[in-house]
Amino acid sequence: MIEPSGTLATPQRPAFRSLLRAATSAPPTFVRCLSLCLLLSFTPASARALGVLSLEDAIAIAAQHSFDLLGADERLLQAELNVDRAWALLKPNLSANFNYTHVEPRPASTFAIPAIFDISRVAEPCGLSEGSTGNLIDPACRDAFRAELTRVQNAPKTTFDFAGADTASFRATLSWNILNGRAIPLLTNAKASADVERLKQKNQARLLRLQVTRAFYAVEAAQRTISVAERGKARTQARVAMAEERASVGEQPPAALRLERLSRQQADIDVLRAKNAVLQSLFALSFALGIDEPIEGVRPPPPPERPTGTSTAGFVKMAKETRDDVLIATAAVDIAERTMTDAWWKFAPTIGLFGAFRYSNIAGLSGQNEEWSLGLNANWLLYDGGVRYADLHEAESNIRLAKASLERTLTLVAQDVERSLLGLETKAIALDRAEVLSTIATERADLTRTQQNAGAAREIEVAEAMDAEKDAEIGVITAKLERDMAILELRYALGL
Repeated sequence: MIEPSGTLATPQRPAFRSLLRAATSAPPTFVRCLSLCLLLSFTPASARALGVLSLEDAIAIAAQHSFDLLGADERLLQAELNVDRAWALLKPNLSANFNYTHVEPRPASTFAIPAIFDISRVAEPCGLSEGSTGNLIDPACRDAFRAELTRVQNAPKTTFDFAGADTASFRATLSWNILNGRAIPLLTNAKASADVERLKQKNQARLLRLQVTRAFYAVEAAQRTISVAERGKARTQARVAMAEERASVGEQPPAALRLERLSRQQADIDVLRAKNAVLQSLFALSFALGIDEPIEGVRPPPPPERPTGTSTAGFVKMAKETRDDVLIATAAVDIAERTMTDAWWKFAPTIGLFGAFRYSNIAGLSGQNEEWSLGLNANWLLYDGGVRYADLHEAESNIRLAKASLERTLTLVAQDVERSLLGLETKAIALDRAEVLSTIATERADLTRTQQNAGAAREIEVAEAMDAEKDAEIGVITAKLERDMAILELRYALGL
């Protein structure tokens, strides 16, 4: 019944429910069964009931359709990607470049370069040593100049032939910051942020489970009220049958018979009202699950377990150690302190290694097709106008805010636990009182029926006693539901 894509079906619940009520309200059993069969046959799959759900099934469906849980998952994924980005600051970078050039029309394929005058050949005859101006008018010097000029004039030219070829070159560059102190706190904070998002995801799942369990228990309690109403209706019908039998032989006055029949109508209304309450609670459960498909019913869930322990201080200590919001606030303090470390590292220099390799199919003037280089690069910002000092003061402010937030969270957690314990104690007392009242109402109803059989009680007194018994039973169901809800609130307050 649930779409695999997780999208919600077109809302068809009101039409479905109106047809369902119309079909089930028809008096003849045959008409009721036939209407239900036709309704289920022509109802689209998206509008049919999911069936009877267990608590774990409901939680699984809610987790599949929860937008808040989906958002928590995506935020956790983004935080983990930030960890990968932080790791990149500590890893080397390698880049490659390839270049291919084709020129049309092709340039001249060859060109010649004449010989170059070599000053070293005339340095000794002319006395051109370091720190000396030499003697250029010396005959030996002039002869050396003439000889070198003759050699340059008569030397063959150096010819370079590129043959009009296309040029292709490849260059690879490697860089690695071997000393970058800011990378360490950034990486640690990125990991801490991922842990925080993981805690938020866990807390969101716990909150979703609490919301679904609340709605689920409400359905289960509403279903039990139907049983109470139906038992009351059965007792009323038995009284009506007995009254009609007595009236047929003249032992029952007409006014008493009318009173019994009015009680039967009231019992029918109570049953319909209980069923309507179940439909409303099922609608609330569907909303909590994030689906639009009708739910047929729920299986009775296991009773929630009260956390072990009797000391309020012990419960508060447990909550401060396990609550996700406390762990998140503690992690925020650690992140703020590492921000201070990052601000101090901004005053330190950064040192990096670099290397490059180049290859070309054209040797060029150097006559080499390949070359490589290796070096060390150091960068130290000595003054930035005071920005780094502002970063330090901001980091100190963030630390104070984070610590204050942690203290506030611890206080709220203690208040939350104490409030939950008091609420549970109040609901437990209310349940004990409701059970005592139910016992009294049952005994009073039995006594009134006995007195009626003996002729010492009137029919209206019996009706009132039975109504009080039914109300007391419903009161027990309501009190037990509120007690169970209080247990769930306490478990959530303790981080369980």
